[in-house]
Amino acid sequence: MAMLTRLIISSSLSQRDTYLAEATAGIHPVDILSTESDVPKGIAFVRSLLQQIAIAPLRSTRRIVILYDAHTLTPEAQQALLKTIEEPPSSTALILTAPYTHPFLPTILSRVQLISLDSTQAPAVLPPDLTTLESASDAQKLAYAEEIAADPQRIRSWYTGLLSQLRQRYRADPDPLLRARIDLVSTAVHACERPVIARAWTERILLML
Repeated sequence: MAMLTRLIISSSLSQRDTYLAEATAGIHPVDILSTESDVPKGIAFVRSLLQQIAIAPLRSTRRIVILYDAHTLTPEAQQALLKTIEEPPSSTALILTAPYTHPFLPTILSRVQLISLDSTQAPAVLPPDLTTLESASDAQKLAYAEEIAADPQRIRSWYTGLLSQLRQRYRADPDPLLRARIDLVSTAVHACERPVIARAWTERILLML
């Protein structure tokens, strides 16, 4: 029986590493696959990863595949990985790590065992999913803007995910309004380093959706 994919959330890298050390205890090193944390995680990355996930364990009863910084997966890459996240090979345990949940698509979050190591971490008010954002109330959008604007790294990741979704929609429907939104979000990315300005830009963009 396949193990449920785990998503380990913690703002502390050391906490995530401690969890992984415990999770891999007793597994032979040859049966532990760890992805690089600083490589682009698009479709090509996922295709290569899927080939490696399919390999059977050699020296242990199961194989553990660790996907570091899974929050940097593009929305397209997340979609490509969705089926494997839901049903990994029976002899493989898939573990994703990330500092926060908001870059993940709702379909990913609904299919993993979410393990938060941060007792004080509040969940994101809204995921960066266009459909969800567009249906949210103005109050929800403003609350979300306030939440993410204080963290330059987090808001930059959010903008990247939003841009990817807008561009994907534009390719399917080259609407001039979508083009204007893409240009606006691209401009806003450069304001991420200043929380006050970032919040104002984010509020403007969210209310525009």
